[in-house]
Amino acid sequence: MMQRDAWWDNVPHEELEEEFWDIVNSGQEQMAVEYGSDLDTVEVGTAFGDSDTDRRSLWNLQRLPTAPGSLLRHLDDVSGVTSPWLYAGMLFSAFCWHNEDHYAYSINYLHLGESKQWYGVSGHDAARFEGVLKAMMPGMFEKQPDLLFQLVTMVDPQTLQAKGVPVCRLTQHAGEFVITFPQAYHAGFNYGFNLAEAVNFATPDWLAFGVRGAERYRHFRRTPVFSHDQIMCRLVKERRDELDPQTAAWLQECIVRMRDEERDYRWYWYERGITRGRRWFTEQDHHDHDEDQQQQTENQRANSNSRKRKRPTESNDSDGGDEAKHKDVKRVQEKDQVAWNLPGHSPSLRKFGQCMICRHALYVGGVSCEACDSTPPPDDAYVLDESDKPMARALLDQGHRNKMTC
Repeated sequence: MMQRDAWWDNVPHEELEEEFWDIVNSGQEQMAVEYGSDLDTVEVGTAFGDSDTDRRSLWNLQRLPTAPGSLLRHLDDVSGVTSPWLYAGMLFSAFCWHNEDHYAYSINYLHLGESKQWYGVSGHDAARFEGVLKAMMPGMFEKQPDLLFQLVTMVDPQTLQAKGVPVCRLTQHAGEFVITFPQAYHAGFNYGFNLAEAVNFATPDWLAFGVRGAERYRHFRRTPVFSHDQIMCRLVKERRDELDPQTAAWLQECIVRMRDEERDYRWYWYERGITRGRRWFTEQDHHDHDEDQQQQTENQRANSNSRKRKRPTESNDSDGGDEAKHKDVKRVQEKDQVAWNLPGHSPSLRKFGQCMICRHALYVGGVSCEACDSTPPPDDAYVLDESDKPMARALLDQGHRNKMTC
């Protein structure tokens, strides 16, 4: 049983809420609070318990990211996304306006302690919300266009409502769950000591939001938390026979968009002299590739009289005219996963390269200068060789090292 002897125990929540916003809005009174936020349960443990019953419980957030129907099960381990985080709050400890990484769903469970106050803006009103904040703080957004990524912006919900932004409000008590929806902005604070646990999840209807979330990272040149392309590719590869018609339609739209974008990028680079590529694979891809190659070999032997198209080799430097260029383009257009092990990348993206310009995770393809790269060869990537480097030389002239681009 928790000891409840703080002075605010008998103060109505309405008065504490008013006091909190008075402090925020005045900007004169200073207050220091502590918030144990973003504590990875992989390291500190979960508050759901370790008994067999606890681990089997469908309410245990540890199970949610990998549950059947969750698209995040197709990701590698990503702290806070595929494993929950703990939050230990105190009076007036707060979380500023933000939406979830990649516009994912989130679920928050309050294990114990005082209540948590939430405010939310629907994803449908996200653009209006952002426009109001930019109008209120033009100087800050001019200096830091990605300000809303930094979780440092707190605006009174009454001010937002007065400027035409609908805001919902709820108070979460111990033993209750709160779910936020894709692209929805939310903020709030705690009414005293409490302990909460939260994690992201993604159902099939999130796919289109995920595409927009990935584009938002690219627009602001922010490193993504994970590769959206990876989820889509793995979903097609591993679960295509299990997809219901609606999920298949959502996925097809996203896959076609990804394919068209990748095709356009590869034609862009081909027209600038980058006509050939290499393929490297991760350890698992080596295994899958070997099986695919064996199956292809068997099929070719069984259909030895059928028409075959010769693939260009890595060392094909012959001047084959338009026919050779045509083969090279086909090679460049082939789909291959990218895995580039560069230092300084987000741990969750350590397997992939990142575009030096937009920071996009290069899961499907990328361009890099092999000569100026001091990192060991990646497991699976497109790179330029010595004869295909007009763009690579330009990057070198600009002093770029260990860089890749879309």
